[in-house]
Amino acid sequence: MRRSWWRVQFVRRLSPAAQLPLLVAPGRRLIRLAAGFAILSSLAGPARASDERNALWQVVQLCVRDQQTSGIPFPCRDVDIERGFALIKVGNAHFLLIPSTRIQGIESPELRAPGAANYWEFAWEARTRLDDASGTRLSRDEVGLAVNSAQARTQDQLHIHVGCIRPDVRAALQIYATKIEGTWSRLPFAIGGRGYRIMRIEGETLTMANPFRLLADGIPAARAGMASQTLVVAGATFRDGRSGFYLLAGQSEKDIAASGESLLDYQCRY
Repeated sequence: MRRSWWRVQFVRRLSPAAQLPLLVAPGRRLIRLAAGFAILSSLAGPARASDERNALWQVVQLCVRDQQTSGIPFPCRDVDIERGFALIKVGNAHFLLIPSTRIQGIESPELRAPGAANYWEFAWEARTRLDDASGTRLSRDEVGLAVNSAQARTQDQLHIHVGCIRPDVRAALQIYATKIEGTWSRLPFAIGGRGYRIMRIEGETLTMANPFRLLADGIPAARAGMASQTLVVAGATFRDGRSGFYLLAGQSEKDIAASGESLLDYQCRY
């Protein structure tokens, strides 16, 4: 069917608050609008209406429904019904991994429950999409994932940002690599202008490690106030050649919202 027909149907099925950005920008690609209006553009500031903060959830519901009825997860890139997530492209080299069940955000206790789905694992698997978007095969230490704190986000549906780690962040981690251990410690310097705690995980994948649980179990203050936490996962190749990850955790303070997303580069400028 023609793209214009899909666009009309998609807009009709959204709430009035979610429709507005689509109606005022008819020349953009729908796939970028579908999530872009919800996350990056029209909702960049504090959302005032509940419909606006739930726009991403509406999009995911549409994707799941379209996958089930037609086999085409429009306007998402992928929908995995069995494992319960959708993948949306929102920029040049920027994807969002979103659960297809209702989960508000980093503070949601179901993310740390025994047997909980490991959405970080699914997001890491989705990094191959960045190769196509950036036009190059990225190494694992060029890829990063991030979840913002409740204070920094504009959507009340959990979403993991998938992009490249900023080159300066990557360089700082490589310099400090030998001092990063398997338990949480404070970085002695700021990254992106903010202080972070850091730890390392060994392993090719995140199958055996749930970063949400590692954060809550390893930092008592974080467990007591998960909503104020931001979490970043950076791929790593350690000095001994083994594969793994660095976990970085930051916390909102006073009027400064913790946004680990700021450590990512959606242009993949390597």
